[in-house]
Amino acid sequence: MFVAHACTHSAYDFWPPSPHCAACIGLAEEVAIVQASVSKEFAVIAMSSLDRQSGCWGDGDIAGVVSAVQAVQKEYALEHIPVFALGCSSGGRFVWKLAQISNLFNGIVVQSMSLDIMRASSRAQLRQVPVVFNPMSRDSHTLRQVRSNMDMLVSSGYHIGDIVFQECQPLPVTSSYLVKRLWFLHITFQEADLVISALEEAGHLSRDTGMLLKDPTNTNNNWRAVLIEHLPVDLMSRLVLTRGKSPLAKVLHRAWAFHEYCADYVVDSIEFLMSKVTGRS
Repeated sequence: MFVAHACTHSAYDFWPPSPHCAACIGLAEEVAIVQASVSKEFAVIAMSSLDRQSGCWGDGDIAGVVSAVQAVQKEYALEHIPVFALGCSSGGRFVWKLAQISNLFNGIVVQSMSLDIMRASSRAQLRQVPVVFNPMSRDSHTLRQVRSNMDMLVSSGYHIGDIVFQECQPLPVTSSYLVKRLWFLHITFQEADLVISALEEAGHLSRDTGMLLKDPTNTNNNWRAVLIEHLPVDLMSRLVLTRGKSPLAKVLHRAWAFHEYCADYVVDSIEFLMSKVTGRS
């Protein structure tokens, strides 16, 4: 499984810091995607885009990614294993290009992004690679574009059975949710309760449903200031609130469900893609 980060990010997002990777950041949803892939016995490969200023992907990245995946296949004797790719935002659009240009990839998962495709006049103009779309329910613009993409693919000869649409819904933010998603930060249930209480008290979280009441991605949202004021220093140092490097922010962004990775459907996506590979072998 090749995983492609979003703009402003890098390959270091997908693994927590460790003696093997001191530079790794470990963003919660990305880490959960790696976990889900490994649970299905897939090796996971990540690399950073060439453009380190924007962090976005471009056509110039394609050859390097293909070469890197092939090198890993050769080194670990994995040539017989199907190769899938998953990307979010810029990474989602990039894995579509990868799969259209290189026959190395057997299926893709596109999260929080639509595709930049031209209507093909015949089936031969599109490589028929199975694709899973995971847009988020609050992002109405991307939802409309993805549905348009699906119509365009089918009208261009794409087999409807090769397309899956799974919409990522908002999630309640509970202590169990925080402990599970932030397992690598060793957050206890008591500490998670402190986070929940602070967010509820400040009106960010519903006491009744556990749903977020304010958009945590909004730069005017003061949830970081609320936690800094109410949480112990030791807990704050582990949560990390730096923009772009905060595992907790990723957890809240996923729960809000506007424009974020969605680990919830990765296992389902892999099983679907595997069924397509098996059915065609």
